Amino acid sequence: NVRESNAFYPSIITIIITNGLYIIFFHSEYSIYLLPFAMIPIMLTVLGNKIYALTFTFFNMMILSRDESWFLVTLAVSVVAIYKADKLTNRTNIVKLGIFLGVFQALLTLSYGLVNQLEFVSLMFMIIFSVFSGIFTGMLSLALLPYLENTFDILTDIKLLELSDFSHTLLKQLLLVAPGTFHHSIMVGALAESGAEAVGANATFARIASYYHDIGKMKLPTFFVENQKGGENPHDKIKASLSALIITSHTKDGYILGKQNKLPREILDVILEHHGTTLVQYFYYKALENGENVLESDFRYSGPKPRTKESAIILLADTIEAAVRSSEDKSREGLENLIRYLIRYKIDDNQLSDADLTLGEIEKVTQAFLNTLQGAYHERIKYPKLDEKVRKR
Repeated sequence: NVRESNAFYPSIITIIITNGLYIIFFHSEYSIYLLPFAMIPIMLTVLGNKIYALTFTFFNMMILSRDESWFLVTLAVSVVAIYKADKLTNRTNIVKLGIFLGVFQALLTLSYGLVNQLEFVSLMFMIIFSVFSGIFTGMLSLALLPYLENTFDILTDIKLLELSDFSHTLLKQLLLVAPGTFHHSIMVGALAESGAEAVGANATFARIASYYHDIGKMKLPTFFVENQKGGENPHDKIKASLSALIITSHTKDGYILGKQNKLPREILDVILEHHGTTLVQYFYYKALENGENVLESDFRYSGPKPRTKESAIILLADTIEAAVRSSEDKSREGLENLIRYLIRYKIDDNQLSDADLTLGEIEKVTQAFLNTLQGAYHERIKYPKLDEKVRKR
């Protein structure tokens, strides 16, 4: 698992920090309860996954454990921390989770103290320190997470969901500068999400990456048909070879813009890959008709081809959304024929050769696209005009 592999070193750093604090607190019988040990399960769940976090946490607690009671309390808190951290959707909830875990640890400590008839003063120290342990856990986790995400280039679910916010600088710019491209990207996101979900790929990533796949079009927005609004077409004034260069450059332009705005590596890959090495047919054949001396390679995107299921699905969704939007036949049969034709063309052109999509999965993606598009372009009831209603009375 790539994400687990990327999370290994930041996990080690988190464990070293926690264990370092443990050594500092070790001298006191009660101060051990101040240790923000729950930072380990929280961080490892956010950076990796639940199983990964549980494995690391269990063995680390075995090493740190001073006595059976503290081990059982920390293990119970860690299990709850992993369960809760897996559902985190924003950073502010990390602090809330820390406080919750502190209270939970305090209740467990209270139960243990009452059962074992500990001295009142000792028990109060343990309870108060447990609450502060949770507060420290939340604060340290919140401070450390962005550093580990950026240093080790890890796309966490929290970071991914932050990118889905339409108030993000790039998405606001896209809406203002290239509104047609913005709406196209939203539709591509819906298609890609349904396709990814159908084959068990990361549907959330497919949707959000789609929002950014065409940001390179902001450099010359009016050269892309969805932004022309029926006005003058600037391609009419230039050579077909130059038109092809402008069209194919939007992937590299998007990559540069995305990198400047610190988009995650996985989304930058999608920006580069979402056309693969596809031929820009219209301008290639136009150049031939005009007698230009052309090489087919000059009219192809520079690639690379999609290397993941999500990227391949976005390539297909991008192609199909644009074609369906300009198609007159939006019946179910018409949509299905168009989808199958375009997917077959991409397969024959070897655009999916580097992705791990099977033919069975491609069929599932096809059906998912069809259902999504049929929902978007369903036939509407034709209501009679008001004067027709009056005449019928």
